[in-house]
Amino acid sequence: MAGSLRRLLVRKHVANDEMRRLGWVCSPYRGRMVVGEKKLVDVLQTRHADATEQAVPVFCGVGALWKTKYGLVRANARALLARSLHFRKDFNRLVKAALGGGVHIKSFTTTNRLCAISFELTPEQKEYKATAAQFARKVIIPKAAHHDKTGEYPYEILKSAWELGLLNAGIPTEYGGLGLKLLDEIILGEELAYGCTGISTAITANGLAEAPLLIAGNHEQKKKYLGRMVEEPLLAAYCVTEPNAGSDVNGIKTRAVKKGDKWVVNGSKMWITNGGVANWYFLLAKTDPDAPPGKACTAFIVDRDTPGITPGRKEWNMGQRASNTSGVTFEDVVIPQENVLGEVGKGFKIAMGAFDLTRPAVATGAVGLAQRALDEATKYANERKTFGLPIFEAS
Repeated sequence: MAGSLRRLLVRKHVANDEMRRLGWVCSPYRGRMVVGEKKLVDVLQTRHADATEQAVPVFCGVGALWKTKYGLVRANARALLARSLHFRKDFNRLVKAALGGGVHIKSFTTTNRLCAISFELTPEQKEYKATAAQFARKVIIPKAAHHDKTGEYPYEILKSAWELGLLNAGIPTEYGGLGLKLLDEIILGEELAYGCTGISTAITANGLAEAPLLIAGNHEQKKKYLGRMVEEPLLAAYCVTEPNAGSDVNGIKTRAVKKGDKWVVNGSKMWITNGGVANWYFLLAKTDPDAPPGKACTAFIVDRDTPGITPGRKEWNMGQRASNTSGVTFEDVVIPQENVLGEVGKGFKIAMGAFDLTRPAVATGAVGLAQRALDEATKYANERKTFGLPIFEAS
C-alpha cells in the first residue's frame, strides 16, 4: 500500500483548463480522470456526481488529497484552505502520532510539481534497521535452530540485545530508555523477526507489558518498573488471556477484591508470553462483575515475587518455541493500592490501548518472517538442480 501510494503521489499532476479554473489539479491514474470534493465542483458535478458524492479526505497539507471511486485527487490550496484548516491540523497530528514521526509531511504545491509525502526512512532509522539486521544475521540466525528444537529460552541472546539497546527500546529517555517511537520499534522488530520469530517475540514481548504503563502509569510507577528494565536485562509479561477468555477480554474471570487499602487477586491466566520468566506482570482483573463491560475491570502491576503467584509449565508451541509461553496462577495475591494502574474500572480501556500500540509490531514481524522465507526459497531454488539446471529454470 505504502509503496504503491508513494509511486502514485510522486507522479507529476496534469491539469486541464476546466479544473484549473475551479482550483483543482487532476491526476490521471491508470487512464481514469478523477475529481474530488463536491462543494468545490460545479461544472463537473453532473458529469461525475457518483464520484463527488463519495469523495473522502485522505490527506490535508497546504493543499488536500481526496480519495474517490476513480482514484486520488488533490485540490488547490487556495480553494480549500478555509474549508480544510481544522481538518488539516487534526489529520497531520494523527498521522505523525500513528506513525511515530516516520512520515515527513512537507506540503503540496499549487502547480504541476511533485507531490510531497515522503515514506523514506530517516538517517537514524536506517541506522536502527542496519543494526537490527546485523544482529539478526550474526547473533540470532546461527542459534535459532537450536532454540527452536530444544525450547531453551535464549537468555544470552536477550542479554546481548539489551546491551545493544534492542530490548525495551521504547522506554522514554526520562526513565533511562532510548525513547524510540512506534515506527522505530517496528523497523527493529521486522529485522529481528527475519532472524527468528520465536527469539524476536522473546525480545519484543516486553513492549506489550510496558505499553499499559506508558499509557496510564504515573511517574512513580514508570520510574520503578520501566526504570529497572534498563538497569538490567529483565523481562515482563502481559497477563490478560485466560483459559476461557482470549480475545474476549470482557469474559475474564480473575477477580480482584478490595480489602482495606489493598487488593486481593484470585484467578488463572493462560498462554502468557514471558509468563515463566517475567520480573513483573501487567494484570487485568475484574473488580466489579455487575458493571458494564468497559467498566468492570481494573489494571494492576504485580511483582513476580509476590506471595501466591505460581507460573505454570512452559507450553510446547507449534512454532516460536524459543519464546516462553505459560500459565500464571494467582492465589490470594495481595496488591497494594499504589500498584493500581490508572483508575479503578478503567482497565479494559488501558488493555485495549496497549493492543493498539503493539499490534503493528505483530504485523511487521510477519513481514520479516515472509522476507526470510522468500530469501531461503530463492536460495534453494538457485542451489537445487534437476536435469542439470537450477529448479527455478526447470519447466
